[in-house]
Amino acid sequence: MDVFAENIPFSYQLLSPENTSSIKRSGQSIDINMVTSEEVTFRVYDNNVLKNTNIGTTLQTSIIAGDSGDHTIRIEMLQNDQIIETATFFYAVLRRITPMPLPDDRPLGATIVGDTLMRLALYAPKKESVFVLGDFNDWAIKTAYRMTPSTDGETWWLDINISNQENIFYQYLVDGNLAIADPFSNLILDPFNDNFIPEQTFPNLPTYPDGAVGILSWVRKNPPEYQWQVNNFERPAREDLVIYELLVRDFVENHDYETVIDSLDYLERLGINAIELMPINEFENNDSWGYNPSFHLALDKYYGSPESFKKFVDECHKRGIAVIIDVVYNHAFGQSPLARLYWDNEKNRPAEDSPFFNPVATHPFSVGNDFNHDSPATQYYVEAAIRYWLEEFRVDGYRFDLATGFTQRNVGSDIGAWNQYEQARVDRIKQYMDVMEETAPGSYPILEYFPETSEKTVMVDLGAMIWSGNGVHNQYKEAVLGKESNLTETHYSSQGWTTPSWISYMESHDEQRLAYEVLNFGREVAGYSVKNFSTAMDRLELASVLYYSVPGPKMLWQFGELGYDYHINTCADTTVIEEGCRIGVKPIRWDYLASKDRKDLFNVTSDMLYLKNNFAAFKTDTPELDLGTGYIKKVILRDPEMDVVVHANFHVVERRVTAPFPYPGLWYNYFTGDSLQVNNPSTYIPYGPGGYALYTSKKVARPSQADLAVSTERVVKDQFNMELFPQPAAAADVQIRYQLSKAATVNIEILDLQGRSLQRTYVGKQAAGQQQWIIPAHNFNAGTYLVKLQVDNLIEVKRMVVMH
Repeated sequence: MDVFAENIPFSYQLLSPENTSSIKRSGQSIDINMVTSEEVTFRVYDNNVLKNTNIGTTLQTSIIAGDSGDHTIRIEMLQNDQIIETATFFYAVLRRITPMPLPDDRPLGATIVGDTLMRLALYAPKKESVFVLGDFNDWAIKTAYRMTPSTDGETWWLDINISNQENIFYQYLVDGNLAIADPFSNLILDPFNDNFIPEQTFPNLPTYPDGAVGILSWVRKNPPEYQWQVNNFERPAREDLVIYELLVRDFVENHDYETVIDSLDYLERLGINAIELMPINEFENNDSWGYNPSFHLALDKYYGSPESFKKFVDECHKRGIAVIIDVVYNHAFGQSPLARLYWDNEKNRPAEDSPFFNPVATHPFSVGNDFNHDSPATQYYVEAAIRYWLEEFRVDGYRFDLATGFTQRNVGSDIGAWNQYEQARVDRIKQYMDVMEETAPGSYPILEYFPETSEKTVMVDLGAMIWSGNGVHNQYKEAVLGKESNLTETHYSSQGWTTPSWISYMESHDEQRLAYEVLNFGREVAGYSVKNFSTAMDRLELASVLYYSVPGPKMLWQFGELGYDYHINTCADTTVIEEGCRIGVKPIRWDYLASKDRKDLFNVTSDMLYLKNNFAAFKTDTPELDLGTGYIKKVILRDPEMDVVVHANFHVVERRVTAPFPYPGLWYNYFTGDSLQVNNPSTYIPYGPGGYALYTSKKVARPSQADLAVSTERVVKDQFNMELFPQPAAAADVQIRYQLSKAATVNIEILDLQGRSLQRTYVGKQAAGQQQWIIPAHNFNAGTYLVKLQVDNLIEVKRMVVMH
């Protein structure tokens, strides 16, 4: 009992020592200070040897630390010669320990050996002592759990018996005062954030153990064995990649892999062949983009369990979709045990003797604590992380965040100097790429990389792929706004390369959403406004047709195919705070599928990806591109199977495409289905503002001819207070509730995520007031659906999740 409380006959408080477990020197004085609510007789024992007695309501005494070994201090409180309470604390007196070689070349971190042994190893040079604390020793300092230093004094190791445990939780206590989780943890328990993880996201998450403090390493001795369904996944060729960048938190409301799996049919229908997940390793807090990493080898539990992530990868592979994860090896944040191991409290930064971090970042764009990639300790850590995700989860590649930061050339704030060619940086990244290739041959190394072109070219020649950066985005923004633009960097040849290693994009997580730009800043002339919603969606169609017709790997940001139009700094309540809510929760708008204009954009994107995925012309390495400064853009793709011509007018007035075709003949308009007999290929074709066309030399049908929209009626939000429950639905049917302000005709329709109708229900005329209806969810397979509520000519849509 720790504090006084009313209506309790007796209470006490141990004021000192503050720590219930500590390290002492033999002969050191240990002060004891205790108060009680009633007078008692105090008896103080050290390992059952009586050291002190006292009578009163306070105990102020001291004892002398004994010989080496474990010591239990027991303070008995007696009344009438009867013990009414007992307080305990522990201390250990260290003996000299002989360094010994690290056995078996064991890796750092935890290794389970058989059913009884856990082998631990921690790299911590210049430290004086390391203990292991855990549920196996009641989180107390015990000499039996003191780690042995290696003969070089850099690594500490210990074998622990775990025969009676399935879930093992532990920490390292370094130099008697710093408790840290294992830097090589694959799972952690976080007492500050785990309580906010729903049961359905990570089932059976263990209760945080009594007696522990801070973040713990969590080892599952016998984790569930996942049975992989796809064992020889053939990754898409690099030049064919269409990457869908996705933040789990803002893609599905349940923010878990299981729900993303329910959406894979939608993504497959869209036509992408790779998903790039923003960071999924443990980062600080739950609500984040993930670029504040703390444990690079631990799966963040906020998105699901290791088994659910493996299932996600497996389900992607079944559909021919590769999985790429965003990794952050430029830095780590303060929660990282690597940072805490060597920390300068006075300056609040990594210590000068840190083997992992620079005390001050060597370049101008670093955040958090800047890794020293010249250090063998950092290299070991990064290489271990690279191997782990490729081997354990079978991911297909990495997007290396801020790879330009893998430098020890100290340029301070000089961006120009930072971008200059650096061979050491090239060598270091090549070292990491070699680990990838050794571990998973053919995996994708994608670099967010800003140095001068000569260094990028060297990395491309060594096998890297390069994120295009925001230059391409900025030009597409100008184009859709109705301004002059130069879109030549859409294609990798703009970099002087002959290999398709340039991943261009119109949007990524870092840029303002194009739909927001168009709707708010588009040009307006008499009779034509880019800001008009339908026109804005058409402008995004225009950009998509041109963008996806250019050969080479591509990337799109989630919901870009539906014209996601929230400001990048939108807050959870949909207000906008410049820079304040950049990484905050964003609205999830699956109901966009109910909008005809947005559906048209989805269809155009999907139809373009169908061409890109199925026709060799879109893979040619010799496209004829006219994408430079101006408003009219043209693409010609040639292949023996089929030739392709794309025209695009980004102006806000009519413009002509001159010499529109490479040769005379019969050409087919892919989007309209019309044919055009061209007799004079050097004439011109007029296109209205925002006009575009894609012609093929043989007729190709659009896959999206089926109407995927719910209707052309007006879509509203929250007008009928529509609710679905239970959600998710396990066995029970789903009840839909809604409020009518007046009598109206009501229809309810169930759609899949592609907008296809699965069930129509004519409810009929209903009176004003609260209404409800039953949806027979038991008739549907597990998955995610759209429920369309139509009230007269108004439509409201919500997502329904069915689980069995």
